[in-house]
Amino acid sequence: MLKELFSTNGYNERKYVAVELPPEKDALYEKEAREYLVLTGVGSAGAGAPPGQAWTASMGTLAILDVVTGELDTTEGHLSWIITDREKDKRLYFNRFKKGTVYKILGRRYMVDNYSDSRTPSNNACYVVKVLESDVKNETMEAILRRVR
Repeated sequence: MLKELFSTNGYNERKYVAVELPPEKDALYEKEAREYLVLTGVGSAGAGAPPGQAWTASMGTLAILDVVTGELDTTEGHLSWIITDREKDKRLYFNRFKKGTVYKILGRRYMVDNYSDSRTPSNNACYVVKVLESDVKNETMEAILRRVR
């Protein structure tokens, strides 16, 4: 069973999302979380799980900006987060992130295998540890969104 690490006064007032990652998922991401600005895509969220594993929701991104290094990735990517049985059954994950919105998150980048059998981070895929701010104003991200719309 997953342990929820957040409190809420209602689903839309939730200040952050964080659920302990099960071991099979934890190994897929960098160990250290970092701050990112993310621009959510204009598509909808989805969820799924391999048999016997925790359910993961995801939503597309148009851009992810590393707050510390300033590195910007504008390739299409995604945010992912573990969801509880309640969120899955009631399909609450569809409303977790608004489309075309900039969020400041604490996240862990997805690690991908490369041809030398080592693992390297993928800038455009991120596990959401915590949502720090929503509706963040950022001219770079807003310009990307204008180009897409």
